[in-house]
Amino acid sequence: QAATELLLADQPRTEQAIITMYAAAQTHEQRHRLMTVARHQLLRRLRQQVFANKRGPGFGETDFVSVMEALQEIDYQRYVSVEVFDFAPDPRTIAAGSLHYLRGIVDGLR
Repeated sequence: QAATELLLADQPRTEQAIITMYAAAQTHEQRHRLMTVARHQLLRRLRQQVFANKRGPGFGETDFVSVMEALQEIDYQRYVSVEVFDFAPDPRTIAAGSLHYLRGIVDGLR
């Protein structure tokens, strides 16, 4: 649900085209290729939202709950990394707090 809403809300033309092509796809292989493209588009949009924060998850205004829900919805099974551009109060606090915050979200989604 969250991933679908992110794709449909304020869609750039590329995403509108993906949705239109998916509806017209005739084979499983065509749909699979389009879903791969859609996942890349979704992850690109998620990165844009996350980079606006400049701090670790749980330290800023970015809604990481919806980010993690969207990743869960597309069955993302890989690593999630934290890239920080503002290290206040200090790197160890940011790292420990971000890990704790993200684990709490993941545990709450199970």
